[in-house]
Amino acid sequence: MKGIKKILSLGLLLVFSFSMVSCGGSKENTLEGTVVVTSKYPDEVNSYIAEEFKKETGISVKYEVKDEIKEDDFKNSNTDIILGGDNELYKKMASDNILKGYKTSWYSDVDDNYRDKDGYWYSIFRNPMVVAYNKANLAANLAPKSLSDLKNGNLANKLLMVNSNNDYTKYFISATASYLSKEAIMMII
Repeated sequence: MKGIKKILSLGLLLVFSFSMVSCGGSKENTLEGTVVVTSKYPDEVNSYIAEEFKKETGISVKYEVKDEIKEDDFKNSNTDIILGGDNELYKKMASDNILKGYKTSWYSDVDDNYRDKDGYWYSIFRNPMVVAYNKANLAANLAPKSLSDLKNGNLANKLLMVNSNNDYTKYFISATASYLSKEAIMMII
């Protein structure tokens, strides 16, 4: 956990320092005494980041942990920065004028796939999608090796998707919906 905290801290200190995903709307976002952060990360990680950020900048961090980041939570919010969620949500929030864009001095150093063209969001990590199987229940030659293998009728009632309410799982399902048939999707959710 210590290594994960260090990696997250480095990325998140950068996030805080440059207000990477900041809420906009009618209020002007300026860094003063306290930055309000809505986060999907656990308290242990948020506390560590808040302490390190205060040491680095002198600015306090007040955070609220949410299981899921939803657009409606920010329409009349005092949140300055959002951590967690997916890029599709941020794109929608930007188009609805909920986020305020900001291009950092190192904006052009970030790959186009990991930032918004107008500075509304920046990705700080990627989550790999993993398919695992229990070799006691499924022979290696029958195990799925690609998304198209999930369409295999032999896998009916043998697939399990962990936490289908998770943002990343929802994103996976929606991203693969155009690739797989409706029947195949229903088989895995």
